[in-house]
Amino acid sequence: MRNEHPVTETGNAEDESAANFLDFFGLMSRNIHERERAIETLKAVSVHPVTVDVRADDQLLMLVTCTGADSERRVLAARRLREGE
Repeated sequence: MRNEHPVTETGNAEDESAANFLDFFGLMSRNIHERERAIETLKAVSVHPVTVDVRADDQLLMLVTCTGADSERRVLAARRLREGE
């Protein structure tokens, strides 16, 4: 799941056509389908292969930093360890 450009674009819901658009609100949604879709997008735009199982009921930690351009961010995502891991 690699992407040539390790940058995520931010914007509003009308701007979801951007190739690397990441829906942060979807990641926080209580709607399981919105959250699953946002997680799949997060994994799809990842620079590194995603080898960790991520489910809609997982707690995620997102670290977001600027890249120099107003509409671009780098995102580091992690999920909380589950019981028994």
